[in-house]
Amino acid sequence: MSSSETQSPAFTIQNVISAVRYSLSTPKRIFDVFLISLVVILAMLFGVYPTYSFAMLSSGVGQWSEAFRVLLNTMMFEQGSLGIGLLIVYAVLTAIVIRVLVGRASMIQADSTVGWFVAFAGMATAGCASCGAGFIGFLGSMGGLAVIPFDVTGMRIIAIVLLIVYLAYEGDPTVCVVDGT
Repeated sequence: MSSSETQSPAFTIQNVISAVRYSLSTPKRIFDVFLISLVVILAMLFGVYPTYSFAMLSSGVGQWSEAFRVLLNTMMFEQGSLGIGLLIVYAVLTAIVIRVLVGRASMIQADSTVGWFVAFAGMATAGCASCGAGFIGFLGSMGGLAVIPFDVTGMRIIAIVLLIVYLAYEGDPTVCVVDGT
């Protein structure tokens, strides 16, 4: 390999482990992952029956816990504990991917609004030129499909696999391996 060529990203389980370690390495990152996971879970639960969810949520704060309970029971009835487990795994992996993307964006030190927009657009479509995997476009599609109100176990599994594949290529966002420099 010549000095002008970059090494292709390594697809390893070690990268997944390092991405998880990075995302859970400080209390702030742990809180971020927890909060993002919670938002994803709530969005997916309330997105299954949007008309019912809107009616319950607009009825007042007192109805929110009832809406959550009913929707969670409905999901448990329709998909079982496997559906709930896949929802939780999907939400946590999505939060870890978002945390890794934020870490990558902070590494490139985009200072202006235009810089942040360009950095996010680049990461969301193609990833870092030497380290990224470019699966974020597919992940967004799978996230949208995962809230369709029918048995989506297969789609959630595909989305989870894509999230893991992205993390297997990305790894720790603070480390960027470029060969020959």
